Amino acid sequence: MTELNELRARLDEVDERMLAAITARFDVIREIAKHKAVAGIAMMQPTRVSYVRQRYADHAKSLGVAPERLAAIAGELIAAACQLEDELMDDERLRATEHTE
Repeated sequence: MTELNELRARLDEVDERMLAAITARFDVIREIAKHKAVAGIAMMQPTRVSYVRQRYADHAKSLGVAPERLAAIAGELIAAACQLEDELMDDERLRATEHTE
């Protein structure tokens, strides 16, 4: 195996760990959506969104990467999370109304 192939294999391993972390993140998002639906908390939490984006941007600086690049990744994760939360919260609210009728 060439050095480049070995490096790419290492990168693939890192990508697998990132995908596992994203999977874990969405597992938690499912729990959050259920909690918000039951507690009557709004799906969109602008302060939390800003906090997450800023954490990514701050980390980018330590990597020597443009902050807007990692903030964009955070934005995509947040957008996907919001979509999932919205769908799950609607489902949870629907189930709750079905049980009260």
